Amino acid sequence: METYINYYHLEVGSEQYEAVKNSNIVSILENITSSEEGTDLTTVDLEAAALAYVQAIGLTDDEIAALKANLAMDYEIAAVEEPAVEEPVVEEPAVEEPAEEPVVTVAEPEIPSADTTYTVVSGDSLWKISSKLLGEGTRWGEIYDANTDTISNPSMIYVDQTLIIPAA
Repeated sequence: METYINYYHLEVGSEQYEAVKNSNIVSILENITSSEEGTDLTTVDLEAAALAYVQAIGLTDDEIAALKANLAMDYEIAAVEEPAVEEPVVEEPAVEEPAEEPVVTVAEPEIPSADTTYTVVSGDSLWKISSKLLGEGTRWGEIYDANTDTISNPSMIYVDQTLIIPAA
């Protein structure tokens, strides 16, 4: 959920945050741990379940060790210092005419009226694709359901993968 907070700017407790948590994170953890829906996941050994899962999908012991080391690292984004800007010496204050504010229009997403296809690009997720093409990120499950023959895990889609986008 930290990724959704940092990258997608979701606010803890918001409707979108809860939708992602319940539809993505909780369902994935229930799947990985083979828990029944509604299981209190605080009572499940998530580390053991995660290890069994990555072994089952074919990661080697070396790959698992590298993954653990990478996940344990404390990443920090270095602060960028802005260069000091010297104030120009102005003898008379300049008088500027107010500029006309540009008119910005935001196009509504064109929601398909019949099944279409979409090719995944870098940075895509089912949520983003659903937001862009179906008008709501919470409809990502519709895209997943239409593509279960090519998507085994809704959190793992790949660049250049062609997805069926169901009609609205």
